[in-house]
Amino acid sequence: MIKTIYKSFLFLLPLVSFSQNAKIENLKKEYNLQVKKSGFILLEDKNNSENIKIANANGDIVYSYKKNNKTGFVSGLNCGKFFTSTVKGSGNDGGGYMIFEGMNVEIHDAKNPDVGTKTNFNFTNGVWNQPFEFYSFFDSTDKVGIINSCGEIIVPATYKRIGNFNKVGQALAYTDTDFTVLDTLGKSLLKQPFKHGLERVFKHDYNVYVKDNRVRSSLDGKQFGIFDFKENKQLIPNNYDEISPIDKMYYRVKEEKDAFAYLAKKNDIIEVIDYSNFKNILPISVGANGISSISELGNKYVTIFYKTKKIIRQVSQTVSNDESKYCKNVYYDGKVLFDAKLEIEDIKIYKDRLLVLQLYNGGSMIYDLQKSSFIATFPENLITVYDYEMPRSMVFKKEYMYDARDTFFNVSIPCKGPGCQTSNSSKGALCDFNGKLRTDFLQDVSYIVVKLDKTQDKFLFLTHKRPADFTLNFNLYDNDGKLKLENFRIEDNQKEYALLTKENTLVLNEVIEKTSVYGKTAFDVSGNIIGERYMYLSDPAKKEVIKTEYTKEQVESQKNNRFLKK
Repeated sequence: MIKTIYKSFLFLLPLVSFSQNAKIENLKKEYNLQVKKSGFILLEDKNNSENIKIANANGDIVYSYKKNNKTGFVSGLNCGKFFTSTVKGSGNDGGGYMIFEGMNVEIHDAKNPDVGTKTNFNFTNGVWNQPFEFYSFFDSTDKVGIINSCGEIIVPATYKRIGNFNKVGQALAYTDTDFTVLDTLGKSLLKQPFKHGLERVFKHDYNVYVKDNRVRSSLDGKQFGIFDFKENKQLIPNNYDEISPIDKMYYRVKEEKDAFAYLAKKNDIIEVIDYSNFKNILPISVGANGISSISELGNKYVTIFYKTKKIIRQVSQTVSNDESKYCKNVYYDGKVLFDAKLEIEDIKIYKDRLLVLQLYNGGSMIYDLQKSSFIATFPENLITVYDYEMPRSMVFKKEYMYDARDTFFNVSIPCKGPGCQTSNSSKGALCDFNGKLRTDFLQDVSYIVVKLDKTQDKFLFLTHKRPADFTLNFNLYDNDGKLKLENFRIEDNQKEYALLTKENTLVLNEVIEKTSVYGKTAFDVSGNIIGERYMYLSDPAKKEVIKTEYTKEQVESQKNNRFLKK
């Protein structure tokens, strides 16, 4: 899809304080007062931003301009000057953006605004180089230069492209083969230009910029490195086919870091070099063909990389296709973690600690970085590993809850078979950081973790699942993951919470939905029933209806179940 940039060629500076005379106050009712400089005020109609006015310091309108898709207006009112032009769309830049050129540029003085001085240059997209109020222009030969907002040429039209100036006043300037770094006076900061190695240079690409006094260097346009032009020092030798900074936006690194590393490539092999100390985050000896992610854990990096493996896939007896398999691995603490024979399809990180591996041949494995070992293996492909969720439809008193998300996590697999509610349904189980499952795999599950005795490291696990009938959807598991009570429902009422804990005892407030069947069940710290589990009918007259509409398993599934008349 073509991304169109609507260019009106109006570039405005921050609002400053204005005289409070009556005329200006009246203007503020209809116009946004954008700039006051050099004794003039730039105004924009509040109801129609295409209507531009210039007023003097007394509030008198001295010039009016109507900008649209055929006319352009550029001004910061420096030296009381502004620019007008006609606008012509001139195609696509090759990167998806429409190009609009400001033709027939004239320079006006606000003191005599109706008379413009004609120029022999044109503007394009992105002419404004903030914060220095420079304009990039090109002449009839498509060579690019820079003019300031006073109409003075700073850099003659001798380059193919000039990028935006950075905060310290440096910009990259390109010819067809070379590039240099310019300051705001138009002076080159490189002792000699470098080869850029680009096949084509677009005059209207202004997004390129220089940073930290560093540039990508090359003497032949084929082998590249990193050069510090302030120190006149080669930081990374020109030994790579490609090299570029890695932005923190795409990787999990500390917030104060911007570009934190360089991604270098030689003969299709990747090397990652630290931006600050130039040490290897990923050495070229690993033989990586690409990077999936880099995460910063403490003072170490976890680099997930891949190697490309060529395979031949047989389509039929006579037809085969050459394909690529991307086998992932991890480089951490100076070594590659996994045997290449595993053929890992994907790797994800959980809690900056666990690496979840999906294997090409099916199955999943969980590796603990803190223990430097695998803690669990699953025959199924895990959909994901994430913090477990609590039931959303119920409100529990906080003192009865135990937030154990630093102790347990959810592992989920696809839900397959006729019992699955939707094609996106999954089955989850609660797992600890030793890789032990504390519940069964249940459909669309959430959890309540109960710790009755704060002096013991023992838990009870209530699971809320999605059954076929959406009614009896709770299970209870003990600390070892053994099922203690199955297919029941708990619920808040006006007097009691769905569950409560008291004196190392768990009490469940049970109910069978849409019936008059209620009950209470108590458990000790090991998940054993205290006394008898009982269910009672609040309305005995409904007993026969209940037996007709609900199966014996639904109402009396446990051996201690019995009906008691209230």
